[in-house]
Amino acid sequence: MASKVWIPSRFNIDAIDSFTRQFVKKDGGPSDDYLTFDFKGLNFIDGSGITVLRNSVTWLLKSDSKVEFVNYNNVTKDCIKYLDDCGFFEAYLGTKLRRDGRCRSTTLPCRFIERSRSFSFIDARLSPFLASALHVDERSLAGLRSCMKEIFNNIADHSTQTTGFVHVQHYPKMHKVKITVSDFGVGIPSTIRKTFGDMTDANAILLAAQEGVTSQSQPNNMGAGLNYLLDCVSANGGEVVIHSQSGFLRCFSDRSGQRRKGYNRQGRYPGTLVDISIDSRLFRGDDYDDDRSVIEW
Repeated sequence: MASKVWIPSRFNIDAIDSFTRQFVKKDGGPSDDYLTFDFKGLNFIDGSGITVLRNSVTWLLKSDSKVEFVNYNNVTKDCIKYLDDCGFFEAYLGTKLRRDGRCRSTTLPCRFIERSRSFSFIDARLSPFLASALHVDERSLAGLRSCMKEIFNNIADHSTQTTGFVHVQHYPKMHKVKITVSDFGVGIPSTIRKTFGDMTDANAILLAAQEGVTSQSQPNNMGAGLNYLLDCVSANGGEVVIHSQSGFLRCFSDRSGQRRKGYNRQGRYPGTLVDISIDSRLFRGDDYDDDRSVIEW
């Protein structure tokens, strides 16, 4: 008999713990080899929720668990329409729920990106999309592009995987762009503890985000990626959330400057989720002659 997994009513970053606790064991493996995902209670889902949902289903399938969906075809719900427009049902059921379901102009829908193809995706798809949404020249995105490339370097560094899911959503009325990247691997804390010893998951993420800190598990990891990401986004008035295992880090800026807050949560995310929020009214980006624009990866 299949284990039931209830999709949260409001599926955003705050619902991840309650969601993953239903099917991820404490050792990081699947709780069952047959799971039913019930969409009946779902009333809202954002880019973070879609990314985690797709990553979770794909991870379970790769772990040889059987997954089925129930109560998912109520196309009068905006959340189900959004999932359908983002290609979620087509990816797993082979067809969209609605004939007129199509990708929205404000969305780069969640997709599975091989690290070997991630840089071309960032340059050819992500950068033009962000330039349009943020009302800037692509040349001012040099630093942010470098940050995104480093996120994929970190996926390889802190994971047994070389792939990640990426979802980008523009909210014009809220003047916000959200970029969510996620993988299901060993996670940042496990990698950091191998090099630096025992510590909480939150402290491990805080340490990993310090300049120059590297686990050196990949030859090209110079320990700049996460720190550079936090600095770049917060300098432009944005916010970054990193969730890995039970650790949670939130970085933002206020009147006193950049703030990094780390804490441990009750649930477990067996991998790493990076959630970036950018306010289009505050984003300035790089000067076109910024030295960082010539970094080679």
